[in-house]
Amino acid sequence: MNHAAYQYQRPDIGVFLNVAEYDALKIYDLSNDARKNSDPFELFREKFPGSYLGSKNADIAVYLGGNDITTGEFATAQGMSFGYGRYPDDECRYTWSQMVADNVPFYGFVYDGSLNARRYCVIHELGHIFDANHQDSQGTNKTYLWLENTVQKRSVMWSRYLGTMNTCEYSSPSYHGDSTHDNAGAIRAVKHNIAALV
Repeated sequence: MNHAAYQYQRPDIGVFLNVAEYDALKIYDLSNDARKNSDPFELFREKFPGSYLGSKNADIAVYLGGNDITTGEFATAQGMSFGYGRYPDDECRYTWSQMVADNVPFYGFVYDGSLNARRYCVIHELGHIFDANHQDSQGTNKTYLWLENTVQKRSVMWSRYLGTMNTCEYSSPSYHGDSTHDNAGAIRAVKHNIAALV
């Protein structure tokens, strides 16, 4: 979360993330429900409804999941978020990020649960809450691909984690991006809307 906070407080984004509360009393509810391995995102939303977030003065809710999805339609997911497309519904405030390794390869890469993978996943899913999007977005809120010392690099909203080719920064005209690849601008444009949901 510290690395996510660092990315968000960049001058071209200007969001200050703080942990409102870590509710250890909910651990039992999350860890003893079979959906932790099939649909942890929906489980999380059920156990932490919008009224609960409001009572804690929390704008968003992040579930750092310690389980791999092994069953169901989401078995290859590394993280989930409905994202800003659901605004102003409470659903846009939630994200789940997998904090353990996944054994399902994707284009020869495996989500390995490393520090870089975990950072990437959290920052990526948070981006969806704030209207940042993948490489195939139709708007200017999409991720960026560039060449660095003959290696292709991707900003954090790339649709899949591909190891060290993924960075943990958003696309931005100020560093890796341009006017048509600007996750930072998308986040900056909607941050006040997300804060107003409390």
